[in-house]
This record gives sequence, structure tokens and C-alpha cells, in this order.
Amino acid sequence: MMHLFRVVLLLVILLPAGLYGQEAAGPEGIRWKGVEILPKAVAVEAYDDRVQYDGAGSASSDFYTEVSAGAEVRNLPARYNFSASGSYGYRFYSTYDSINDDFYDVSASVGSDANALQWSISSDLAKTLNYNKSYDPATGTGPDSILTDDTSRRLNTQGSISYVMPVSDKIAVVPVYALQHYYLEGGESAEWLTHSAGAAMKYVYSPKTTFLVGGYYDLQIDDDENGNVFSVNVGAERVISDKTSLHALVGYGYANYDLSGSSQGVLSDIRAQWQATEKVSTYIFYGNDYQPGYGGNPARMLYRAGYGAGWQPLLKWTMGAQVLHSYEDPIGSDIADSVYGGGRHFFTMQCRYAMTDKLALSLAGNYVNDEEPVNQTVVVLRLSYAY
Repeated sequence: MMHLFRVVLLLVILLPAGLYGQEAAGPEGIRWKGVEILPKAVAVEAYDDRVQYDGAGSASSDFYTEVSAGAEVRNLPARYNFSASGSYGYRFYSTYDSINDDFYDVSASVGSDANALQWSISSDLAKTLNYNKSYDPATGTGPDSILTDDTSRRLNTQGSISYVMPVSDKIAVVPVYALQHYYLEGGESAEWLTHSAGAAMKYVYSPKTTFLVGGYYDLQIDDDENGNVFSVNVGAERVISDKTSLHALVGYGYANYDLSGSSQGVLSDIRAQWQATEKVSTYIFYGNDYQPGYGGNPARMLYRAGYGAGWQPLLKWTMGAQVLHSYEDPIGSDIADSVYGGGRHFFTMQCRYAMTDKLALSLAGNYVNDEEPVNQTVVVLRLSYAY
């Protein structure tokens, strides 16, 4: 997960440049009293070879069925942006019906970027039954800092405010304050509150190239210990075309935690998207940052690396593959100071066929290597409807 302050910088400062040359998406869904409503429904049939497992390395497999429904709501273009979504579903196992369970996801966000003072507030409440490892290359958001395949409930609330102060036609200074509250209940429980404050100076070299220099301070508060993180960074974004971009933030950070001790090192967030051909696109990202500890564990440096590709061989067919690697390096512990001490790896491939404009059928395979006694493979057949 990218650091909260750097997420805000990318969204407030760099993302508008990344959208240069792109046309706004057309209206979708049902229009009603100034909002658009987009109903959706999903039916899933899947095979999981690690439904249950024990420390000896024995695993049980099973088929399961999922059904879910929900909707997304967003306002029509206005001074303030508002969106909300919600979905609810249930999973039925063929053999191990004692672990049948429901799942849900409710989120909302509101904000404004209509003038120099920009702000946003968002919150997401979810109950999940699988790893939450999604990644959006368009914005660089996700996945969660804690990856878990246990039944878990997660509440993630964020807010930010910034002010763009022009110095010249090409230079502006942007002070930023951001707040995040993260709560996870389940097999791995965690809760922390992060205050982030800092400023960046951006230089618009051209309509498609932006440079910036910035610094931030973080106060991380959790049940076990508090932490202070300082960092300075430099960054750039280059929009090569309307669908191809490169942006990077690289800095040096110092962290000091009450119990875990102190650490210093290079911090980074590097992402690239490349539209190789009209039908083939690729992305790659790498990032690392300090994160508070949870469950009595020390604070740690969290590393993430991933890459993927998409291919649209025919008008109604799309294919894709994604890989995610996640490493944790504890601070001030007896564990060897190496990112190879605790890694998890995720591999996904999928094929999607658009049966109509609203109905699609997809087949996906997921493989997880996560240091458990046995690895996991899940094959999913999904039928989805989106208005």
C-alpha cells in the first residue's frame, strides 16, 4: 500500500496530468434526480483446493457457489463529487457447508476539486472471505497493507485537504494534510490512526511532464506503539500518450517507533503503464514504506512489487494476467533483516467474454504462495451483470 501522503500527492498533483488528452466517460446507468444508479449482480461457481488446512500440510478442497447483488450511485457533474456503492452476497460450499458465510462491501466518498482548495473524505466497510489483493494501475491504489484469506471485517476511512498556491505559470506549492483510520477484525486483527502533513512543490515542464519535490511527517498511532516517520522525496510524471504513462516518487525516510526502534532507508513508489499495441497493455509497479505493527508484532518496512498485462484479441474478448509479490521486513526484531524472510506471491489469469453490453462471462485462475503449509489454487467461473 502506498503511503497515504504520497497517495494524496499523486491524486491531487499528478493524476490530472495523467488524464491529459482523455475524454470524459459518457453517462451510464439509470439517471434519477441528479444521480446515476448502476445496478449490478454476480453469480460464481468456483473450485478451491485449500478450503481448510492444518499445520501438518493437509488441505481439503471443495466447490462453492456465490451470489451477490448491489449498486453504485454517483452524482452528475457538479461542483462536488459524490459516489457510493454497496453489495451483499453469500457463499455456499458443496461439502463443507458449516463454513458457509456472507460477505459485503459498502463504500462512499465525497470531495471537491473545482478550485484551489481541494478536499475528499472516503470510507469503505467490507467483510471478505478471500485475500484482498486488488490493484488499480490507473490510480495506483491498493492492495491492503495486510493481506489475509481469513474471514475478516475491514473499515478504512481516509480524508485529505490541500491547497494549490501558484508561484508562477509553471510552479505551485501544495501543502497537504491527510488522515487515515484503518481497522481489521479477523484472523489478523489490526487498528491504527495516521496523521500526515507535508508540502510539495510542483513544476509543470510541459502539458505532459510534471516534476515535484516534497516532504512529509507522519504520526502513526496504534494499540501497541506510536511511530514517527519523516521523509523527503522527488518525483516526476510523464504522460507519453493518452493511455501510456510513467510516474515515480523516490525519497529517503527515517522512522522511530516506541517499541520497535528506529530505521532509515530509501522509500519509493514507481508505476508505469504501457499501451504496447492497440490491443495489448501492460503495467508494472514497485513501492515500499513504513507501516505500524499489529497483533503484537513490530512495525515493519512493507515492500510491494507487481506487474500485469491485458489483451483484447477480439471486440468481445479480453484476457489478462497479474502477479503480486509482498514482503515484510520487521524493524528492531530478531528476524533477519531481509525482505526475503516473509514473502507472499499471487498469480492470476483470466479470460472474459462480453455476451452483451451488460452481461459478461469470465473464467479466472488464482494461485497463492503465502508461506502456509500448503499453497492455494482457485478456479472461478463468473457471470456478471452491470446496468
